[in-house]
Amino acid sequence: MKLMIVLCILFMLFFSLSAEINNNDKPEKGTLDLKLEKIWEVEIAGTEPLASVRGVTVSDDGTVYIHDNKNLRFYIFSPDGKFKSAFGKKGEGPGEVRNMLQSDLMPAGDKIVAIDNGRFHYFDKNGKYNRSFQFPGQKSPFFFLNEHNYITAPLSIQDAAGKPAKIIIFNVEKKTETEIVQFIPRDETAVQAAGGATARVQHPAVTPMVIIGRDDNTLFYGVNDKYKINICNLKGDHSGSFTLERGHRKLTYQVKFDVMWRVGKGRAPRKMVEELARKMSSDVNYFDKIEVNNGLIYVYNCYYDRKNIQTIDIFSPEGKYLYRTAVKIPEDQKLTVEPVYHSGYFYLTIEDEDGNQSVGKYKVTNHIGDRMKRR
Repeated sequence: MKLMIVLCILFMLFFSLSAEINNNDKPEKGTLDLKLEKIWEVEIAGTEPLASVRGVTVSDDGTVYIHDNKNLRFYIFSPDGKFKSAFGKKGEGPGEVRNMLQSDLMPAGDKIVAIDNGRFHYFDKNGKYNRSFQFPGQKSPFFFLNEHNYITAPLSIQDAAGKPAKIIIFNVEKKTETEIVQFIPRDETAVQAAGGATARVQHPAVTPMVIIGRDDNTLFYGVNDKYKINICNLKGDHSGSFTLERGHRKLTYQVKFDVMWRVGKGRAPRKMVEELARKMSSDVNYFDKIEVNNGLIYVYNCYYDRKNIQTIDIFSPEGKYLYRTAVKIPEDQKLTVEPVYHSGYFYLTIEDEDGNQSVGKYKVTNHIGDRMKRR
């Protein structure tokens, strides 16, 4: 009898850990009025005005790295907003980046990594070049677990080449991979143009993509045309999932065309852009970033044409929908880069009506939740 009771308890515990939580679109604790206090704001890096910020990266010690893809430089600011130095140079040599326009920066242990075309360039936290590694095509990182290992997964059917898609840990030095879990990718929009050329659109707001977030040894992932997020550890053991019942926001043809035409800057023929806009889904996907902050899961809602707001759904560690909140700036300004939240601070990239850009650090003065218990 005692053995049966123990087995029943273990079964109930396993079932509760792996159960799916289904949420309706009404947060349990309502709308949270996010209160932000500006700590500092910068418009100039040394003597160079910020021109076109592509991304902002924050290391564990609070150092801020800004990638400007018009100035073709990476800038380093101290946690208190003081400019320290610039690094990065376009080229083929050691530490030089082939594609400074599109490269990304990511923390990796005590290093910062520039993601180039098929190469990782490692720099120390002050921007001094360390070494480079080649990495296989279609294995771009979502984030680094440490200096040598990172999480990667195909974004679409095209990337998966018809094979089952996997989230894996890839080791840069040994070129080995460890499977975590499999998932089903979905296709992006493609148009066949005159002469046989093919144009494709991959955008997290309108083409389904896998999105992955992490808290220590726990992953949160999902394909974002459905509002379902799975929870597993780095060994692939699932502990549950959660959903949110919400209808798709809709895009008009004109909005789709205008955004692609503006971003493409005339590189694609007008007829091709028109055809892409017609073929592209009018349904906006649900989320494009998952973070864990203050022990809670922050799910960033998708925007195709970003304005002055970023809405965020906040869930409990188990996946209960707790709050709806938003980062808002004045209507005559716009967020040009998705907000970054790190250690109680939001980092916002803002462009004013005259086209001037700035990056600011804002303290969140109404924290919620306690630190998540380690899984």
